[in-house]
Amino acid sequence: MFAKLKSNTKNQYPGDAFLGRYAVKSRYAEAYRTLRVNLHFSMLEKEFHCLLVTSSLPSEGKSTTAANLGFAIAQSGKRVLLVDADMRKRGLSHAFKLKNAEGFSNLVGDVFGRPIEEGAIADYGLKDLLTLLRLQNKTCRINLKDRDNEADLVVESGRLVDIYWKNRPADQKLAHVLMAQNILTATEVQQALGHQEQSARRLGAILLGLGLVKEEELHRALSHQMMDAFHVTSAMRTAKFTVRAIDDDEIRPLIASAPNFDQLYQEYIADENAPSRIRDAIDTTICATEEKNLFVLPAGAMPPNPSELLASTRAGFLLGQLRRRFDLLIIDTPPVIPVSDALLLTAQADGVALVARAEKTNRKVIADALRRLNSAHANVLGLVLNGVDFSHNYHYKSYYEYGD
Repeated sequence: MFAKLKSNTKNQYPGDAFLGRYAVKSRYAEAYRTLRVNLHFSMLEKEFHCLLVTSSLPSEGKSTTAANLGFAIAQSGKRVLLVDADMRKRGLSHAFKLKNAEGFSNLVGDVFGRPIEEGAIADYGLKDLLTLLRLQNKTCRINLKDRDNEADLVVESGRLVDIYWKNRPADQKLAHVLMAQNILTATEVQQALGHQEQSARRLGAILLGLGLVKEEELHRALSHQMMDAFHVTSAMRTAKFTVRAIDDDEIRPLIASAPNFDQLYQEYIADENAPSRIRDAIDTTICATEEKNLFVLPAGAMPPNPSELLASTRAGFLLGQLRRRFDLLIIDTPPVIPVSDALLLTAQADGVALVARAEKTNRKVIADALRRLNSAHANVLGLVLNGVDFSHNYHYKSYYEYGD
């Protein structure tokens, strides 16, 4: 459930230029409906879920354009999220009176970046815990423990590389399984266990090193053991966990013979129904507006380095989550020429709209902005001319007077 903007009957919509204040048949409203139609035609050739709105310089009306275009598209029945990614000016957040609200920067910097040391799986969900550690690029060991089982999950640079079910029944342990399959003898098992007592290496790596098993035999046995461990750890919904940083020396012996744990585990828990800490954090930050299909994600607190935050893996992850939950994201970014923030987000967007103010923005400035966007391989859909004085165009004015 999204937060609701505080209602104000005297000032329901933000700013005098907001489309919600104008009559449906006004030329102002019609201009944005035309823009909506043009954007719709841009969507026909491919899936289109994310529009980046920027300008060459400040004060060209990009935030107003983003808000009004979002309003016009929301009225057509699509669920639209306005994302304020202008951490420096926070134009959308100011317009919707959300300048002090938590938002984009809080999710990326705090919720996704906060160090995790311990907790309960019931509060996180195992999938979200692993996702957060991936976003933080952690190298660590996660210890899970409940009344019945204990397991260790080893993570290297955010990727799961090993799972160890610590109280696995004796008849299901690797040595017993390989003996039951006549791959190992009792003498060979004792030899390998003797080596294991003198090192921190896992038994599988030792068996391979001694040449007692073939790699394909070991991987086949480990895959079955891994699936058992997957099943056990995924069922530990009441477990407590601790996270401890480890160095490379503790990892290499563990993964010498490991199959692709990370890919298999992500597939195994893809449909996990545990509570989603990430989803809930996003939901409490998004605000619903008076228009039922229009929502706003505020900019949040001003970060020390906005460009670094926007270029982060965590920012890309957040936008990826939002794309799946709304029909269209409209991202308001800083102007292109003063700072590079907009250019850092072009890879996340399906298209870019460049806003210019009529009779103010210099053509050379627009050309410079377009050159920068093109150098970032942005899909520039076109130029939105803002602040046009309709009174200077007799034919356009006469057409609407005739239509009235």
